[in-house]
Amino acid sequence: MEPTKSTDESTPSGKQITEPKRRMSRWIAVTVAAVVLSGSGLIVINNSFTFNIFPWIQSDDEESQLDNGGEVQPDVRSVRISVGTDASDRDECPQNTVCQNYDYELSGFGPAPYTLECWEKDDGGEWLRTYNGPWSGTPERGCYSWVQGQTVYVVVDGVESNELRWTQPGDRAVRISVGTDASDRDECPQNTVCQNYDYELSGFGPAPYTLECWEKDDGGEWLRTYNGPWSGTPERGCYSWVQGQTVYVVVDGVESNELRWTQPG
Repeated sequence: MEPTKSTDESTPSGKQITEPKRRMSRWIAVTVAAVVLSGSGLIVINNSFTFNIFPWIQSDDEESQLDNGGEVQPDVRSVRISVGTDASDRDECPQNTVCQNYDYELSGFGPAPYTLECWEKDDGGEWLRTYNGPWSGTPERGCYSWVQGQTVYVVVDGVESNELRWTQPGDRAVRISVGTDASDRDECPQNTVCQNYDYELSGFGPAPYTLECWEKDDGGEWLRTYNGPWSGTPERGCYSWVQGQTVYVVVDGVESNELRWTQPG
């Protein structure tokens, strides 16, 4: 079964649905009454002790701790979506619309199949789940949309993606450069030359947008430092102060150039 635009009547108050894990109690307390024959009659001795009745059963958390030397490892999986390929040939897409699949960037996952949830925000600002079921991992069998400006996201095996403001494909482009002084921003460390980014957007509609700020750490790994709404004002966007660090941004699913950050002067 593939995603179809069917209304889920049980829309949750939050975005992610979690079910409590069932835990099995493995320990049982037993009270033993021992009867001892003495010279003066019968004496009853009560004794209580505890033992493991199912020593071979372990909870998921305990197994995780054993597999990782007694420490529970953080979930390093991530999901990122962007506007994908044309989906006009899908039976569920309305006629005379620009219907597009999602593109998916999965990190840290095993092989398919997965479970997939497709979420979109309705006109009243409420989250609506339009699909919840198995997924082969193929974009053409995943989520899709055609509503210009609608905010969407997905959940793959319980991991939430970025929120994406849906825009029909076109010749959109984003270019960033070192911008104005940002030393007055509360987030900037003291005694640093902190600068905003300058943005050159082409082919976009009016703000607001969704914005992601990405930077490469000392180990060469990409770290997302922000993912959320953006007014389009540089002073409310990304910023940096690390000399020589490589950065880029994503605006409504469109990646910018990679910029090696250098302090002005």
